[in-house]
Amino acid sequence: MNSIKQSVPSEFFSESAVAIFIITPDHEVIFWNKACEELTGMTSHEMLNTKNHWQPFYKEYRSCLVDIVISGNYSALPELYEKYGKSTLSPEGVTAEGWYENLGGKKRYIIFDAVPIFNSSGEIVAAIETLQDLTELKQVE
Repeated sequence: MNSIKQSVPSEFFSESAVAIFIITPDHEVIFWNKACEELTGMTSHEMLNTKNHWQPFYKEYRSCLVDIVISGNYSALPELYEKYGKSTLSPEGVTAEGWYENLGGKKRYIIFDAVPIFNSSGEIVAAIETLQDLTELKQVE
């Protein structure tokens, strides 16, 4: 797995306006960008090389969307998310959304998208999840 850790283009995604994190097939966080830090209140130092990516969102351990993509356990989606579906941009990707009472110290409406990353042999080597805060839009609606 070292090759995937070394190939993450952190200099490109670190400054992205979209919150992004990446995990390995072992569910270990290998990337957590600045927007993810701002949105969740958890620093990359706290998250890297751990399996704690669920902690900013939930009080107790449970799978995140990116874990479902890694495990292929798509049947778990209905019990974990009220609103979810297949990605319109990636055949193996999924999307979900909902309210989070205390994410980074604020009540937020988040849309999550997760997709697998494959090597040239077709094996999953990582999964990437993006988070977008649509709180202001949802409050207006």
